[in-house]
Amino acid sequence: MSIIAPVSIGEARSFCNAFGTGFNQVDVPALWDTGATNSCISQRLAKHLGLTFIDLCDVEGVHGIEPAKVYLVDILLPNTVSINNVHVTEFFDNDDFEVIIGMDIITKGDLAMSNSGGKTIVSFRIPPGQPPIDFNREDGRIY
Repeated sequence: MSIIAPVSIGEARSFCNAFGTGFNQVDVPALWDTGATNSCISQRLAKHLGLTFIDLCDVEGVHGIEPAKVYLVDILLPNTVSINNVHVTEFFDNDDFEVIIGMDIITKGDLAMSNSGGKTIVSFRIPPGQPPIDFNREDGRIY
């Protein structure tokens, strides 16, 4: 099972303001990937948005270590939480999603998944709550 949810993404507003370029944002499917250290964007989406890469880096993935372009983007999550100035690397196109939400974003908050009546619910919040969510408490209580 994959966790795929819609996000809005565009070149970082700070970048657009600094260089006098227009801000363009689109809604696309994103994969929530706890195995990804950093967030990523598809080559197709980067081209569609007309993003300007700000750096190059080596990325280790399923195809080995390869050079990848780095972009600066703003990501708006379905719960209207905006994560600004995210450094994302480019990945080869995928038919199921255009963005990968990695641990660089996931570790900023609480991610929970529950199943009831055959329906799966995924929730994410920033900042993380206190006390943290713990489904393994001896008293069975969830905070």
